[in-house]
Amino acid sequence: MKKGNLYITSKIPLKNLIVLVFLFCLFSSFWHPIKLTSSMVSYNDKVSKLSLECRVFIDDFKDSVNKKLTTNINVSKLDANDKLALEVYFNSHYIITLNGKQLRLKFEAEEVMASQNMLKLKFFISDFFINEGDDIVIENKLFLDEFGALQENIISMVFPPYFAELNYKTNINNYTFSYSF
Repeated sequence: MKKGNLYITSKIPLKNLIVLVFLFCLFSSFWHPIKLTSSMVSYNDKVSKLSLECRVFIDDFKDSVNKKLTTNINVSKLDANDKLALEVYFNSHYIITLNGKQLRLKFEAEEVMASQNMLKLKFFISDFFINEGDDIVIENKLFLDEFGALQENIISMVFPPYFAELNYKTNINNYTFSYSF
């Protein structure tokens, strides 16, 4: 039967349709349409250290990392090999250069927030000094290969005494942030 542009069919009983809608809502809650990472890059001039804290969705992270590495990482219990693999992954997908020289991120810690489907990873660069006139470039390409235009990466940067906080969003078309001190 047709009413305007709306088609009504009696082939699926209303009770079954309600069950189907409920199941769709239930299963779609396990999949999130937002593809996002959030990271904080902070500089501590008192101890000459750069810190990176990155929050990612666990399922997106597993999909991306396990496709690119030779080992499957168990985020709930990282061993020494997993931590080394994470360093390799981040040093190729979250690139920090100072005056044209790539700096190597070292793994520091992780925190699993399973109820939120989140993983917090911490990295650092020691003996990190910034002088006036230095140029820093941060490339955040996390998950861009997997999710393309759906992926966005938010970077918050704190570099006292140069600036209190800067925020930058990267995506498939623009994943590089540059700053001259």
